[in-house]
Amino acid sequence: MGYKLPEQQPTWLGLPSHAEKILLAIKGNNMLSKVRQMKSITDDEAVYSSDEVENENENNLQPSWMKTLYIVVNNWLTILPEKLSNMIQNENSIQDPLFRFFNRENTIAQKLLIKLHQDLKNIKLICEGKMQQTNYLRKLMDTLNKGLIPNEWKQYKVCKDMTINQWINDFALRIKHLEEISQKSEFENIPVWIGGLFIPEAYITATRQASAHKNQWSLEELELELSVDTTDMDGFNLINLSLEGGTFENGILKVSSKWFKCLSKYFIWRFKRDKR
Repeated sequence: MGYKLPEQQPTWLGLPSHAEKILLAIKGNNMLSKVRQMKSITDDEAVYSSDEVENENENNLQPSWMKTLYIVVNNWLTILPEKLSNMIQNENSIQDPLFRFFNRENTIAQKLLIKLHQDLKNIKLICEGKMQQTNYLRKLMDTLNKGLIPNEWKQYKVCKDMTINQWINDFALRIKHLEEISQKSEFENIPVWIGGLFIPEAYITATRQASAHKNQWSLEELELELSVDTTDMDGFNLINLSLEGGTFENGILKVSSKWFKCLSKYFIWRFKRDKR
């Protein structure tokens, strides 16, 4: 006489109790992604057979996703600035670590902004039937149609689940921030959105170098300190920061279950033996 084992539980394998639900959700998302991809290919093949491509302008045939993409691309082009100004340089600029950092950020942003405008304008021409597709643009349009960020545009780290619409708006804000910085000639105490930088860790390094150069200190003798006193003008001004699990009340850090929006905080490089 056989004995039927009870239903196996995920916890037996050291997995969380809802592991099966997570697995089903992943499978469901993968299936929906494949269905969308199949629909995209089907629409594309229905309209773009070899004969139809040659007569596209005459027949004015477009799949529905292309018409939608055309509208979306137009909107993105209105969101993105046309250009980013160059940094203001003088004879002492090259000696300033902060200028060198922001100049690199500016260069990265300019190159990516030019690429976005070129790609999006080419997509518009394809949607209007004024330009034939290339393999690169076909892949690009397919990626954008799925709401994903093209790999060719991923030149800095973003949230894993960020959609292309969110990415375009985020990139436009980064360009706006750098445009404000590009008009400056001094960079020590300007408001900096560190989360909007392309290489934020390099900014920390540049501030350390700037502090060491200004005070004639050795880099090895510096330590980083966060100041909650917004009147402390010796540091570097960080904006748009959020604190999770705590809040500042009258300059004192307290535990909190809510998100705390830090309007402005300073971090300062101190000399290790200087505890002012």
